[in-house]
Amino acid sequence: MNIFDEVRKISGANKAPKSNVTIFKLGQYHLDPDPRKCYMTGVDMMNTDENGVPKKVKVEFYDKNNKSRGIQDFADSNTMMHTQPGGMIRLDRYAVQADGTLVSAHMQRVSRNEGPLQKRNGFEYTTGIARGWAKILPTKDQNGELAVDPGAAAPRHRASAFFIPEAAQASRLTFGSWPRSIGRTRPRA
Repeated sequence: MNIFDEVRKISGANKAPKSNVTIFKLGQYHLDPDPRKCYMTGVDMMNTDENGVPKKVKVEFYDKNNKSRGIQDFADSNTMMHTQPGGMIRLDRYAVQADGTLVSAHMQRVSRNEGPLQKRNGFEYTTGIARGWAKILPTKDQNGELAVDPGAAAPRHRASAFFIPEAAQASRLTFGSWPRSIGRTRPRA
């Protein structure tokens, strides 16, 4: 047992990059023929300053494996991921540099532009961003065990996900007597 190897493992685990995710509202592209010199400026929707105003940030892109689409692809109006100023982009696995610049390894468009979106049936909607908590409740079978999806190649469990926004107001619940007819699953024999 080598004590130095254990110290290296512990210090390496402390230096490991954390997987960060945020939503970036695009303000402007700054393009260059060299993809490493391209960057975007805009607003980080999930991180605010001391006054509660979203921070203005600069975003650069770096993917050492060259498997993800870069800033030039998002700026190109002929591509599927094209995003106009005012649109929103999700930044995955980003790191914050000393000057506050966000460097992302993966990006995904949330909305192409600012304003309402329209579906084929004419229904208009807007994309909203909110902080909150997710509550996952597993689905159980008749025996009370976790339900397994039979159609999956590997065993997969089902669950319901509930989202509670951070801005949700608390509500007071008053519990009373529960009617006997509610909640009965089988008729009496």
